[in-house]
Amino acid sequence: MITSTRKTLFTISAFAILLSGIQGLNAQSSNLNKRAQALAKAITPRTPAKKADSNGLASSEKQMIKALEIMEESYRTSGPHPADLISKALEFRKDIGSIEGIVLTDTLLDTWRAANSMGLFHENGKFGVVIKKGRGVGEKVIFELIIPADRYPPASNQLANLRLVPLGEKRIVDAPLTAREKATGSQLRSLVEERIESMEIAAFRKGPAVNQLGQTEDEQLRLWKAAMEDSGEIAHQKPKIRLKAKMSASPSHMTRDRWRLSTEFTNTSTHPTEVTTEIWMIGYTEKKRKYFVMAHHRRDLKLRSGEIRSFDIFSKPRSAYKNPADDLDGLGKKERKGTRARYRGFMIQVTHATGFVEFLTTDATLDKYLDPKEEKFSVKDLPKL
Repeated sequence: MITSTRKTLFTISAFAILLSGIQGLNAQSSNLNKRAQALAKAITPRTPAKKADSNGLASSEKQMIKALEIMEESYRTSGPHPADLISKALEFRKDIGSIEGIVLTDTLLDTWRAANSMGLFHENGKFGVVIKKGRGVGEKVIFELIIPADRYPPASNQLANLRLVPLGEKRIVDAPLTAREKATGSQLRSLVEERIESMEIAAFRKGPAVNQLGQTEDEQLRLWKAAMEDSGEIAHQKPKIRLKAKMSASPSHMTRDRWRLSTEFTNTSTHPTEVTTEIWMIGYTEKKRKYFVMAHHRRDLKLRSGEIRSFDIFSKPRSAYKNPADDLDGLGKKERKGTRARYRGFMIQVTHATGFVEFLTTDATLDKYLDPKEEKFSVKDLPKL
């Protein structure tokens, strides 16, 4: 018979084991997603080349090495097998079609297996070019296009058209294609056709850029010119512009590790106008909290009375700011460990031919950098990283 105390202890222990298992599954899932997203980024597709791309091999080689190292790391640790990792990575790439997914999977796996069997990976998992295992130890390997660029130019910059071979087995110039290479060429043609068709469909669905009223840029310009002419001299008076803005996205896989600022400009005047907008995204350093300009965007807007114009601007990838920000703080090598640049806020300014119109910032602390009456502070004095 189990006493009440023993029942309680048993229940607690069982719960702890269950919780531990759930946490373990969550950790594995998180690890899988992180590596799969990294691989998805490494295999970013390219628009098929219009002519033989002289840099296609070099760029594809760089992509492939990054992908191979991610797959090898997963294989060596508790991560999934490369085949499963590729499958998961493709779920994050909605721009890779079914045909390309199949061909690319085969290419990635064949290349990783070849590299692994030849012992090309160093102890730290980094890719090397000297064979350390099996036939041809000591010989170097190279990447080459399965279908040469001059035979089928559109595939000259495609990752799926890459293979890894010992230097001694490099294709002889003008050698005829083998039956297997011809089969791969057929797959690559289907891949390119699928990609081009997908791009054409996307362009058709998107159509020409329009505003909230469905008007193209040319239509907006025509209506603005007519409004300016009808308004006469009043159109040249200083306008009233209402500003809105918000940070609509933080660095993530979807934003390519960038911050996104969404802005809105409304001409509340009774007449049309033309104004210049300037937008700054501001960051600050980790240690000394120094402000710097992450992004600066300038745009002229032609607005009719009551017209609203909205658009987004992006920062550079978050990682691009780390070293410059650490330099700005004057940090040594040890002090840089674990630091990161951070987003502080935004500043927006609108000017007209007659002078200053309006400004908007995240908060009062940043107001002084745009306030025309402020003499000690100016956004123009902030370093640009």
